[in-house]
Amino acid sequence: MRQEAEKLIKALTACGANGRYNCNECPYSDSANNSVKSCTAIMHKEAKALIWALFASKDEKRRAKSKAWFDAHKEERAAMAKARYEKLKSAGLCVSCGRKPAENGLAVCAECAEKARANAKAVYERKKQNRG
Repeated sequence: MRQEAEKLIKALTACGANGRYNCNECPYSDSANNSVKSCTAIMHKEAKALIWALFASKDEKRRAKSKAWFDAHKEERAAMAKARYEKLKSAGLCVSCGRKPAENGLAVCAECAEKARANAKAVYERKKQNRG
């Protein structure tokens, strides 16, 4: 399968990808009619399908490995986030951005509070529209 994909990619670069159409070298062209567009369209479709099939198994392994890492380090990341939150709150800084002083009675600065309100309002409106 890999050799077929490499053959298609090589033919694709020889036939149209660089702007020069050499249909004599292309295994998919009808050189008598010099049908370049159909030739490249067929190759693009076939090459894309082969490449996706080739790399699908690698992507699945990568996703599984990534999910396993996140699952294994979930508690560690939660503890780090909590420690950051407590450190910023005790310093009197915004727990969201960590740069500006927090507003009185809040753990966030005025700017972050306004952004959070706007976001919550947008979420509420979206859910309200979806309900009917």
